[in-house]
Amino acid sequence: MKKNLAKPERIPDTSLQRERERMYGAAQAVPITPCTYPWKGGETNMATVKPTSFKIGCVSGKSITPEKWEIRFTDPATSLEVKRRIKGTRSEVEAVASHLNSECLAGRGYLPGQRKLPSLKDSLAETIRLSRGSDKHKVEMGYWGGRWIDWMTTHHPKVRDFSGVKPHMVLDYLRQLEADGKAFDTVRLALVPVKMAWRFANENYPEEVRPLPKIRQKARPRREIISLEADEIEVLMDWLREKAPDLYPIALMQAFCGLRTLEATAVRRQDIDLQYGLLRVTDTEHHRLKNTGSERMIPIPSFVLSALIEAMNRQRVIPADGSLFQTSNRTPWTKTSLQSRWRRIRAKLVNETKNSRYGEVPPKKLRSSFATMASRLGVPDRLVKAYMGHAAGDILGTHYRAIDPGELRSVSAAMEGWKALLGAGQLRKDSGNRPQEIAITG
Repeated sequence: MKKNLAKPERIPDTSLQRERERMYGAAQAVPITPCTYPWKGGETNMATVKPTSFKIGCVSGKSITPEKWEIRFTDPATSLEVKRRIKGTRSEVEAVASHLNSECLAGRGYLPGQRKLPSLKDSLAETIRLSRGSDKHKVEMGYWGGRWIDWMTTHHPKVRDFSGVKPHMVLDYLRQLEADGKAFDTVRLALVPVKMAWRFANENYPEEVRPLPKIRQKARPRREIISLEADEIEVLMDWLREKAPDLYPIALMQAFCGLRTLEATAVRRQDIDLQYGLLRVTDTEHHRLKNTGSERMIPIPSFVLSALIEAMNRQRVIPADGSLFQTSNRTPWTKTSLQSRWRRIRAKLVNETKNSRYGEVPPKKLRSSFATMASRLGVPDRLVKAYMGHAAGDILGTHYRAIDPGELRSVSAAMEGWKALLGAGQLRKDSGNRPQEIAITG
């Protein structure tokens, strides 16, 4: 038997909205109109408003503030969702997202923030190891890199890696070097390992380390070429031959063959051709040339060859590598030992000759004296460059103009007559216009 169940009594809707609908009907749809911003010059077109989110591949991003963004993606290796907040413009953040997407697609499982940045010391060490410089250059870079790390430890102890290094820190270090009276090139070389390490960190950790900014030094000061005159060269060579025979042939090769200081000290027996009077400048076990153009075979003046033969005859013990010049302890000359030896020699030289120029002009400027004397003797500049191991510096000399070894013989032949320049220094000093005496008549 079917029972009739009483229908539940409908509870009247007492909500205000329902009452309004029963009384006035359904609400009309209100169209959305663009907002008006008078201070922006009128109405804002909603179609031109840039969205505050984007998606590039598996990486999505949304804007938190105009300069702060949050990016998300799922790491393919761990299936974990990664979130990270980045400061920058939209284009910069999209570039980071594009890089992260490529890392995810490559399956490398890159998680930003999980890679540990190397410390400042480790970044410098790895940069120096990967550089293509000589061992001597790497040692010098390590010295200046250590100086910078010590400075950072003192002034910015909380900075552990290059993610915390700011441009003003490097500028402060640069200004301190300049305030300490360091030369322009010394300051430039001191910043080389810092810039290289920063670039290394940015290339390997682009999300954590910003690109290297431009660090500006003060303008290079005007450089004046200083060199000894022929008269001073003559006095110097006579004095060295009598008082310092170990440095005499080295100074001769600098002043009359245009060799660099360490090129001259690295000369070996096998580098000298006694029959044809030739000298080969090349890499040795204890010295590497400055550049590729420094390797050369040059004819040398007869008096330089005679001095080299005398040095060979004085050598009691011939080293296994054939080195011709050694210290009193029978060790190869180094930059430090040579500077120390010259410092004592120059002090005695100035005291005996009463010429302060020998103390003012460093020994490395003997190479400048060679270039000056060769030009005054009529040797073309192109031949002087080739003889000294300099790059041509122009398209003609680099690609087309070949210099025959016989042409270099004219350089050594001209240096044979270098004594023709004796006394010319005083003539150049007196070559200016002298003030004329004007008679005053009253």
